Amino acid sequence: MKFALLFLCLPVFAFAQVFKGESVEYDAASQRFLTSDDGTSIVQRAADGAISYFGTGLKAKYGMEIMQGRLFALTVTTLYAYDLVTATQLAAIPIPGATFLNGLASDGDSLLWATDFTTGKIHKINVSDLQQPVVTTIVPVYGGTPNGLVYDAANNRLVVASWGNNAQIKAVDLATNLVSTITTTSVSNIDGIDMDGQGNFYIASWSPDRIIRYNADFSASEVITVSGLNNPADISYATAIDTLAIPNTAGNNILFVGFSPVSPVQNTDEAPVDFAISPNPVTEASQLVFDAKASGVAHCSIYGETGNLVFQTSFNVVAGSENRLPLSGFRAVPGMYTCVLRIGRTEGVKKMVRVW
Repeated sequence: MKFALLFLCLPVFAFAQVFKGESVEYDAASQRFLTSDDGTSIVQRAADGAISYFGTGLKAKYGMEIMQGRLFALTVTTLYAYDLVTATQLAAIPIPGATFLNGLASDGDSLLWATDFTTGKIHKINVSDLQQPVVTTIVPVYGGTPNGLVYDAANNRLVVASWGNNAQIKAVDLATNLVSTITTTSVSNIDGIDMDGQGNFYIASWSPDRIIRYNADFSASEVITVSGLNNPADISYATAIDTLAIPNTAGNNILFVGFSPVSPVQNTDEAPVDFAISPNPVTEASQLVFDAKASGVAHCSIYGETGNLVFQTSFNVVAGSENRLPLSGFRAVPGMYTCVLRIGRTEGVKKMVRVW
């Protein structure tokens, strides 16, 4: 296996220590991060940095997933579902025989998968009918200690991070439920795992405290340099804003690493999004101007010269008419910037400059 060890100098941002937890998820529709705090509350961080409670008295301790307008969260033995808009509890789903539910993954539609750290089992939860969910054990014997996991739709599999020395990354074939080893790492105690929009995988290990990025087939890897790591847990890659959120459990904070887009989103036959920035050099009166082929939600991300995310917003677009997005909220020091406009699975990239 080819192994390329690269150290990337990327900006990291740590926010108020009240925003902490074991697991974190990004809600693109509301431009906020949510984290499981202490088992009895869920905390949210808005795009402007404001931190507040999501509802009151809600249970969430370990893995979290957002799916179909709902937030799913694990406690030791139970999967909870909450409405993302009202923060009301929709369901409490006990997992038979569970003793330490930890990692959670979803297909974005109706299926969730949860690992049991203690028993070494992996459970599937079908929530197409939330009032009558169906729970099955698809992996009764994992052959190790499963922790974080992520759904890899392109290969119809779960990719699972393991705890222990020289921790393995394994695959669960969802057609057969058979477990195989993808790679044996040189690190110990992998907690979290997630994917970006390009099909790369990210893992968080405790020994050493490290974030490693693997390419899609795990033939190459690189260390992502992140300062201040101390027991990184259930990481989440927010593809809408190309940001990796890292629950830094022993540091009692959440770290954020912003990435410049690596390349256009793959697997699309559509032309890139074409847009103009007017005026450019930009001022607070500048706008993004473009036509949309289909109505929906567009995401704008602006990155600095070192790849740090400095501005983000989402907005509704209307097909068949000229769309204008004011950049009145973009306030940055003079310099060169990269603006990325993403609509669905297509994106466009433009350079912009701020002179004063």
